[in-house]
Amino acid sequence: MYEEMVPHEPIEGAEVAVLYSSETTDSTGFYRLDRVPEGTNEVIVTAFGYNTVRDSVVIVADSTTVVDFYLTQPLIDVDVSSIELVLPASVPHNEIFHITNNGNGPLGFEISIPGGGSDDPDEPWVWPIPGHGTVDPGVTAPITLSFLMPDSAQMGDYYNANIVIANNSITPQVIVPLEVVIIINAVFGSEDWLLAEYALRPNYPNPFNSSTTVWYDVPAAGAVELVVYDVLGRQVRILADGEVYAGRHQVIWDAGELPSGIYFVRMDAGEFVQTRKAVLLK
Repeated sequence: MYEEMVPHEPIEGAEVAVLYSSETTDSTGFYRLDRVPEGTNEVIVTAFGYNTVRDSVVIVADSTTVVDFYLTQPLIDVDVSSIELVLPASVPHNEIFHITNNGNGPLGFEISIPGGGSDDPDEPWVWPIPGHGTVDPGVTAPITLSFLMPDSAQMGDYYNANIVIANNSITPQVIVPLEVVIIINAVFGSEDWLLAEYALRPNYPNPFNSSTTVWYDVPAAGAVELVVYDVLGRQVRILADGEVYAGRHQVIWDAGELPSGIYFVRMDAGEFVQTRKAVLLK
């Protein structure tokens, strides 16, 4: 009994079953089934954390049949490729994503967030709940990211980390980049908050239903254009068009009359151009 990898590694504790007879593999992956009826038999091989294998084996009377089985592990399917948030300091916030098991065996998972989660002893700011567990075949499980940004966070601060989701040391990890920018109540445009560069921040919430807030940074007073386009490149809304003062600005985009779909918010300020994706779900 072997794991599907290179080189193949033996699997201990896998169950090999034929009709009413079964045997468990030892530490070398070896198993032996006696008194199996001659002819074609369906063999079912199961092991925790692996896809179930079903195969037909022909048994010849008064002979020994040797069959090796190779087990594969369910791949982790995550419904997000990245997470970008705009959050205030010292205010709890939860964000949910999902893990799906598309295999036919149980999927074990473990989540770590180096530099951001509970494994950061200095000032943790995000925790996955649950941090580990098992997802049954064909099941989608919600994972909650619980945020509490530090009291010391200042407006415009960035917090970056990678959410690492692993089945085990063999199956490839899924890595979801996480970005948080801090907002607090402040007077935009005051000298305390002058910024070093232009930037279009992630809108929040995203995905959103009907309305979302867009933040953008302007290091010097000047003309700014903020326009929303659909996936066909058609202009659907102008959020800003004119002179603005230096600092961080916000605008609420009311998309109540638009259909659900993917939109792109584009910021133009002189030679600076940046685009962000926004998802409208109704």
